Amino acid sequence: MPSPCLPALILTGGTAPTDFQALAHSGIPGLHKPFSAKELHDALARVC
Repeated sequence: MPSPCLPALILTGGTAPTDFQALAHSGIPGLHKPFSAKELHDALARVC
């Protein structure tokens, strides 16, 4: 379970269905490559 005091964002290039499931179940937001600079900026703004 993620700590409420430690912002986290997972960046991945994994494409296996199990990767998507693990990320979804982790409770930690993530971005799958490729992503744009705007998508990264927006995701960081949400976790920080």
